[in-house]
Amino acid sequence: MTKQNAIIKKPDLTFIGITCRTSNAPDKAPLDIAALWNKFNADNIYEVIPDKASYQIYVLYCEYEKDHTKPYTVLIGCLVDKENSSIDGLTTITLPASCYEVFEAEGEFPHSLINTWNKIWHAPIKRTYTGDFEEYDPQFFLKSNHKVPIYIAIDDDRN
Repeated sequence: MTKQNAIIKKPDLTFIGITCRTSNAPDKAPLDIAALWNKFNADNIYEVIPDKASYQIYVLYCEYEKDHTKPYTVLIGCLVDKENSSIDGLTTITLPASCYEVFEAEGEFPHSLINTWNKIWHAPIKRTYTGDFEEYDPQFFLKSNHKVPIYIAIDDDRN
């Protein structure tokens, strides 16, 4: 028996962080996202983000040109309380209220994350491509047991 993923509704969500454009072409996203993580950590971006709504770090995937096979924007940063929060050099992105199917990557990082995204790309779900995100505990890289929830925006037609 397979585990059923949770479906949850979230209001508008505003994130602040650093961004890049990438795609899922071979050797593109893994290199770009790793470089973005390196910049996030080296420049201590977490500490300069104002009005954090939580302690989590988020990786946001948005501004898809069409779907997961085309270019998109990646933001690494934090969820914030106020849309008018801003700081020079950082980007603010607000996702619309949405339903999300929550997947969980668990195991050796980053292999478990890559495998989970491959499952998402081939899952029979109605994605909206309005914005998807991963949620990391700030102590994630210090732990041995890695779990990362991945929120995928879906068209929830059950209502």
